[in-house]
Amino acid sequence: MTDIQTDARYPFCSDAGKAELEVYLQWIVDASLQDSEYAFIEYVKGRSGIQDGRHLLAIWEYQMQGQFDKTARSQMRLFFVNPNPEVAFNSSAAAGWFDFIESVYVLKNEVPAPLVRPPVFAKVGTSELPPQHVEMA
Repeated sequence: MTDIQTDARYPFCSDAGKAELEVYLQWIVDASLQDSEYAFIEYVKGRSGIQDGRHLLAIWEYQMQGQFDKTARSQMRLFFVNPNPEVAFNSSAAAGWFDFIESVYVLKNEVPAPLVRPPVFAKVGTSELPPQHVEMA
């Protein structure tokens, strides 16, 4: 078991965040995972029962009440939808994300998950293909 009080994020978390951090640290040890963006997002999805990072993004946007620019939204979309397993998550700057988890529990039923539909491809034009022209040299 890792000593949670030596973790760089610990002093900057609320009590609820500290409790989540403790469970997260034990989970990554038990699962033999690196402390990374990917592990954190998978942890939050698993703990909250959310299936898709887009739902986490929607909750974040709801909390931010539109107080973000396109660049910040793009960065958050990348973080939630395509987290990087190579980017370390064990810095004090990541502490606030453990406080965010509590709001995910509260808002997951209030903020709807975005509807994601697979694309439908349709051929445009006639159903016949043009004849193939082969030139002989």
